[in-house]
Amino acid sequence: MSFLDQLPEWNAPTMKIHTPTPKKQEEGWNIDERPPAGYFNWFWTTVSDALRILDTHNHDYKYVIRGEDNVISSEMIQKNIINEEHFRENIDFKQFIPEIDSHQHDNYLQKDGDTMSGPLRLGDNSTLVKETPNGDHIIIDENGRVWNSVYNDIAELYEADPKVKEGQVLIWDGEKVRTTFKAEDERVIGVYSNTFGYCLGGQPTTINKVPIGISGKVKTKVKGPVRPGDLLTTSEIPGVAKKSENKKLGTIFGKAMEDIEKDKIKTIWVFIAVI
Repeated sequence: MSFLDQLPEWNAPTMKIHTPTPKKQEEGWNIDERPPAGYFNWFWTTVSDALRILDTHNHDYKYVIRGEDNVISSEMIQKNIINEEHFRENIDFKQFIPEIDSHQHDNYLQKDGDTMSGPLRLGDNSTLVKETPNGDHIIIDENGRVWNSVYNDIAELYEADPKVKEGQVLIWDGEKVRTTFKAEDERVIGVYSNTFGYCLGGQPTTINKVPIGISGKVKTKVKGPVRPGDLLTTSEIPGVAKKSENKKLGTIFGKAMEDIEKDKIKTIWVFIAVI
């Protein structure tokens, strides 16, 4: 955890900061002296910067390590009791690992609610892995490529009619996405997706918006007959797609990837491509 839930901000402009002379920093001010405001700003700016540095390195083994017989603290490093070069060359870091609480590791957040400060770094040939009940899933591989084997499409958040449902093909009416009764509707924009692996335009807590699949494959409600490769558009049934008869540009939102028999409505995979 951080030293504070949220560090106080001190952002005095640099022109209002006056650094005391080395002599004044050594001797301090007399009781009857009134330090200029610029010195006050210098003091709090320096303290604020130091707090930010400590908070950033709160999980860093170079600053705090606990062992049964040895204690190496940030204070020791700052006072040059040991310097960083000595630390790197002469301290066997591995011997301390069992003594560090699990929530202090900055490369493994184990408990619900754990946090970390500073950048998350992946060393050479390292991967970022998500543990799931079905096994491990690589998120970032050793070459820096991003993977997600669980989900399929790219989505974007749009203002939405509150009655829309996942898997429905939707149109944009100028203010929000909604269903339509019109077949071959040129306002078609995509499908309400629940299979996206990347979402643009907001957070999971964003209200009054839904994720619209804009690229990749999305589970979509479609009325048959449909064959893999058929171009799809809106139908007279709100939220349900059908095979495009006219193939008019602007009315097609995707390509079917599965079969559906005549007059049957099923949810199938559709490759999204608005054309």
